[in-house]
Amino acid sequence: MRITRTTVSAEASGLCLNFRASAVEEYFGPIEPKRGPGRPPIGRPIQVRLPDGLLARLDTFAGELNRAEAVRILLDAALVNAAQVSEVTAGQI
Repeated sequence: MRITRTTVSAEASGLCLNFRASAVEEYFGPIEPKRGPGRPPIGRPIQVRLPDGLLARLDTFAGELNRAEAVRILLDAALVNAAQVSEVTAGQI
């Protein structure tokens, strides 16, 4: 039988399921701890294309933040400002 990475993983997980961690470590090396579920989703992903100049301004604004967080901050501020402008103009009509 040819031993592949998949075969080793399947055999190792079988030994782990049978509470034989020492056997797994003996034959396959140290056991890596299980990882958590990962980062929770913030929302649905969207795709936006930006011209080079606007992207450069976004990166300048972002500084230590990543682009996604910078876009969320700017979009939220723009929408709050737009709501305030709408309230003022609606009162003038």
